[in-house]
Amino acid sequence: MSVALALTGPAAARADEPPYGYLVLGCSDGSRLLPMDGWSASGAGFEACAAGRGLGFQLSGPGHSGRWTLSVPTGVTIESVVFSGIKADGDPEAQLLYRDDVGAEGLPWRLLPDRFGYVRPGVNSFTYEFGCATPCSAAASLRVARVETWLRDVLPPTGVFDAENRAFRFEDSGGGVQSVRLEVDGTSGGELDVGGGSCHLPFVAIVPCAREGVIDLEAQGLSPGYHSVFATLNDAAGNRSHVGPFVVRTGPPPVAAPSSDPSASGDGVLTVDGANTRTVPYATVKVTGTARSADGSPAPGARVDVAARVGNGAWHPLVAANADAHGRFMAMLPKGPSREVLLSYAGAVATVRLLVIAPVQLAVDRRRVRNGQTVRFSGRIPDAGAAQARITLQAWARDEWVPFKSVALKRGRFAARYRFTGTPTTSLYRFRAVVDAAPDLPYAAGHSTTVSVLVQAKRGTR
Repeated sequence: MSVALALTGPAAARADEPPYGYLVLGCSDGSRLLPMDGWSASGAGFEACAAGRGLGFQLSGPGHSGRWTLSVPTGVTIESVVFSGIKADGDPEAQLLYRDDVGAEGLPWRLLPDRFGYVRPGVNSFTYEFGCATPCSAAASLRVARVETWLRDVLPPTGVFDAENRAFRFEDSGGGVQSVRLEVDGTSGGELDVGGGSCHLPFVAIVPCAREGVIDLEAQGLSPGYHSVFATLNDAAGNRSHVGPFVVRTGPPPVAAPSSDPSASGDGVLTVDGANTRTVPYATVKVTGTARSADGSPAPGARVDVAARVGNGAWHPLVAANADAHGRFMAMLPKGPSREVLLSYAGAVATVRLLVIAPVQLAVDRRRVRNGQTVRFSGRIPDAGAAQARITLQAWARDEWVPFKSVALKRGRFAARYRFTGTPTTSLYRFRAVVDAAPDLPYAAGHSTTVSVLVQAKRGTR
């Protein structure tokens, strides 16, 4: 048989906690009576935990038997079950059996320890039976005071933004969603406990937390206008997922413009081509998509408004895009730092996050020097603002870039000097400047193009 009955001491009575799982206690936790969620009893089996009698069997005589069955919903599987606080009496031939579709395995109750467990990973249900291999000659009983069920749930929760109702909808196919954290305009809020009354440790329900729910974004205290929202979801088993960023408009809807433009009335559908987060160079960026009417038909001539902001700053309007005869539009975004771009049409909105590679610029004051002389490096990062990132100067040597100096970026500029002292023969050196991503730098990591300096091995100093 594929599964064995484990009759061991307390230290090894249960399987290890699964990587993504949770424990459900039943009947008693030692100080209070608990329900037995997910279990059903038949025949001589009974579940009387609420009355303090535990989960058990009561055989009245020959031919009598009973069953306990544990069933869990799709999305959750059983890792192991551990029983403790065993009390048994009566016919010494009565035994506890584990049954599945392959066969059965069991042991007389008189050999059962005070704590024992069955390990049967990956199933949604199984059954225990108490009876005799041959007709029992006398009555018998067995009762357990505590049940520990380890369940496995490997699928993370999911979520979606409901633009029409200005809400965030979440669901989970396993133990349920325990909490959601919303990050609004780059500022993280507190954990929202969305799991419900049974979603707290110790868990006493097979599905302890909410399998689905809705968060009203209007009720989160957002100021009127457009906001970027990023959601982090956690479920009962410790799975975590992220959704967004998405754009929500709170407050009263904008007043429609008195125009024949299709975007000025009715609901629209706006689809943007490509990923909603893109890594791009410091250059003009093209964003394309399709504007449609509420019925899904293309909206020729539709006006797609475009706005952008850097970090948590204010939204600034850009040049609007007009759709062609097929509803297709193209917005040309000027070069600039990393930013969020908001596109809107007839009540529909879409957002694109641009991660711009830092356009580090590097120059040297002299391209030809002698050994012993000094060169001055200078450079800048456009639109870096007040960022105080560190710039690392590197030289190409031994088939790799070797850092030799670090300087601070101040008001978007940096400078450094270097004196050549160890060049015995004429050599051509290549240099570049590198910047890593930093909290106050509105760019992704980047580096400059290389600059070259020819160093001649002649006497002379500067």
